[in-house]
Amino acid sequence: MSRIIRLSVSLFCMILLLLPVLSAQVSAVDNAISPEYKNSVYYKRLSNVVLTGNYRDDVIAVAKSQIGYHEGDSDADYGGYNLMGDYDYTEYGRYLDSVGRVWCSEFATWCIRVAGVPTDIVNNSKSARAKTYCMNSTAKYYSWDETVYRGGEYTPQKGDLILWVWSTYTGVVSEDDSLSHTAIIEDVTENEDGSVTFLIVHGNATDNVTETIYTVDKENGHTVTPVYDDIAKTGSLMDSSEESDSFVPNSKGYIGYFVAPDYEKQLKTPGTITFDSNGGKAVFDSKTIAKNGILGVLPNAEKKDCELLGWFTEKDGGQEVNIYTTFEGTLNRTLYAHWAAAVPTVILGDADGDEKITIHDATTIQRHLASILTDAYNEKAADVDEDGGVSIIDATYIQRYLAQLPAPKGIGQSVPKF
Repeated sequence: MSRIIRLSVSLFCMILLLLPVLSAQVSAVDNAISPEYKNSVYYKRLSNVVLTGNYRDDVIAVAKSQIGYHEGDSDADYGGYNLMGDYDYTEYGRYLDSVGRVWCSEFATWCIRVAGVPTDIVNNSKSARAKTYCMNSTAKYYSWDETVYRGGEYTPQKGDLILWVWSTYTGVVSEDDSLSHTAIIEDVTENEDGSVTFLIVHGNATDNVTETIYTVDKENGHTVTPVYDDIAKTGSLMDSSEESDSFVPNSKGYIGYFVAPDYEKQLKTPGTITFDSNGGKAVFDSKTIAKNGILGVLPNAEKKDCELLGWFTEKDGGQEVNIYTTFEGTLNRTLYAHWAAAVPTVILGDADGDEKITIHDATTIQRHLASILTDAYNEKAADVDEDGGVSIIDATYIQRYLAQLPAPKGIGQSVPKF
């Protein structure tokens, strides 16, 4: 039995036991968030996204919070830290029960759902198939020839999806075909030279979440220079004018379809979720929720000398909710922060305390060992092999981690500070 099924069965049994007390205030969680993802820096970034209520902006903000997330090889890698992973294990695929397969469409769908967009605006999809996104929703899809660049009426914009093809161009794109890649548009620029530049955020780009620039020929929707496998693994931008040796000779990247969700559609009877921080302070205090949407982004909150345990249906007790929770009955309700005494943590490998793993962390360890003054240094974070002491081996492990070579698996994860 898969872990997802076991979790679902356990949650269902717990809810049955609690029904008399809770009066079915919250429906069973369709797919509880994995503890590995909840404890990751990517969930922390997500919980610091301030929703605006503008779906186009919110989908991009959610997507960008995940830049750098890397696929893994097992359930233990749902936190996104395994830079050596190549077996398509991701939280995004897990949410759609699609672990172990290419996950660009799963990532796009996850971002849309977690941003609060309901399925009647755009449907879920596990593949780059235009019809699937539009099925049972008000979303529409357009070929390149239907855009304003070719005399059509459709103008691609922020929050739309590009269904891309990375293969030898045949000149024929069937609407029934599952194309090669899904990306979310962050920005579009029409250039004077007859090209169009797309800034996109996409998953499964060299096994991680990346923000990338592609320039497309306005005449035919082809990339000017194909770039895919050489995308910077750290999530940095790469212009498509850079040469790539990773493509099959004579192959082209070309746009199959755009999917345009009707983000401006008026929601029917939306609800308001109010967040009571219970003595703390949250990054936002309320949000709108759609009738057929999941709860989505939950705000981070802080309280002096306390650690946020999560958001619950009651001030004391109640059920914990997560980003995938769906509600029954009224959507207007209050959720409450629950707290515990804080246990200070550090990110293993973050020797300089900037909350990310870079070559500067290895240098910080080397400077410390050489008794050279460093701006910031944490002994616990620097001991990446957790052998009780810091040596040049720890600096080497960080370098290996950054180079995607075998290194201790805990690097990049939170550990007690003392």
